[in-house]
Amino acid sequence: MNISLLPTWQENSNSKNEVDSSLALTKLFLRAEDQVTVIFANYLPRLRTWLGQAQIEAIQYWSAYDELQQVTQKDRQPLDLTDFTWPKNAEFVRMYDRIVVLVDLAHYATIYFTYPKADLIDRIDLLQNGQVAQQLTIDDRGFVSRVLTYQEESLKTIDYLSQSGAVVATENCQTGQVQALLPDGSEQTFAEMGALIEHLVVLHIQLLSDQTLLVEPSVENLAIAQQIQEDKRVLVLDYPFYGAEISQELRPNDLLSFQTITGQVPLSSAFNLAHQPIVLGPFAVDLATKNAVPKKHFVCYWRLGSLSVDYANHIFTTLFDLAIEHEDLVIIVENDMWQVGFQQLLTEKLGQLAQSQTLPFERLETLPAQFVLLDWQAPKKRQEYLQTASAVIDLADEVDLSLQAQALAHGLPSLTKTQTAYQASETKHIQSVSDIVTSLNWLFDQQNWQGVQDSLIKVQSDYASDALAAKWRLELR
Repeated sequence: MNISLLPTWQENSNSKNEVDSSLALTKLFLRAEDQVTVIFANYLPRLRTWLGQAQIEAIQYWSAYDELQQVTQKDRQPLDLTDFTWPKNAEFVRMYDRIVVLVDLAHYATIYFTYPKADLIDRIDLLQNGQVAQQLTIDDRGFVSRVLTYQEESLKTIDYLSQSGAVVATENCQTGQVQALLPDGSEQTFAEMGALIEHLVVLHIQLLSDQTLLVEPSVENLAIAQQIQEDKRVLVLDYPFYGAEISQELRPNDLLSFQTITGQVPLSSAFNLAHQPIVLGPFAVDLATKNAVPKKHFVCYWRLGSLSVDYANHIFTTLFDLAIEHEDLVIIVENDMWQVGFQQLLTEKLGQLAQSQTLPFERLETLPAQFVLLDWQAPKKRQEYLQTASAVIDLADEVDLSLQAQALAHGLPSLTKTQTAYQASETKHIQSVSDIVTSLNWLFDQQNWQGVQDSLIKVQSDYASDALAAKWRLELR
């Protein structure tokens, strides 16, 4: 089966892209030996390096910038310092992440290397009178890809070069206007670079024989999808986008004109019968993961997600009160919301208890140990905590689907506000904070907990890699 995907991947992706849903989906298709063709609309001069780091080098791809820049080189072939022509009297001063080039003791250029290994040239700044005059962007396939020209510290133009070094597009940074030599040999003017890239992507997709395109949403990608959905089947991947920049964030109604695939039943009443999404998860369940076993302590793993400060504090207070009643309850909180500081709240509550003297001193000393406060965890690190867990809590409107897949792999009950792709249809969901107490009190009974785990173990194989890929195949045909 041939699958086309229009993602939003960036080279400067942060560590949260370990839970990137479209990346997980790409790997799922590759494991199932389905042909994945990725359509890149972003400027990615280190594409081959990034594909290797993401472990998806086997994909086929088409890049709008490669099309524009007439790039035929596919393999990684980094340039070396000796590949450039330097003045005869140039001196090179090596630092960890850069080389400073001096000519007659004057600063001539700075060669920057990629982070964190510093094993690949990232860019070269050429200086005049101590100021950057030009900046060369180096493609990891072995050529200068882009030249930024400055005038009195202001960016004047951006030239995009072909693999052979010819200028194929010039962007005027004052007006935004772009003069381009298109792949068909024609010369055209575009209002901005985004319009040129959109034009190339739409033309390419219209020529594809595949009738279905998966789109990871961004403002740019949705503009492309809007133009082609009359001729192609467009499915927008409506999954949480962790670490998204403000410019990438979408409004609630931006997806209403598209058929979507999501990992949970939507909470929003804006969805009517005409826009019911396909509920399907992108993360496969690892059947090699060991199921949770009864332990001395009942460990709850709470992934905070995106919550209001008041709601998060209300949940924490509820769990704190529950921890007072149950000495064997341990709460692990994964919190990457800088606005919410649970350590201070925990200290305040412990201080109030000490002042009121409602608990024995010995009990007051053991209570803090029932709370483990963490920052955001990558899936591999989170796995270590889940091995000790008894239940998972995720009460954000947008559920962390990678966590849900991990919970199912361990056979762990999961408390959420809404039905996810990894839960049975009869699962009870949290409607109010008091429901958390009710649900956990019910799970404290070992027989109840074991019954839930038994039902989860029975369906684990339905979410294994091959089975999940088969579900996707069925929906995409």
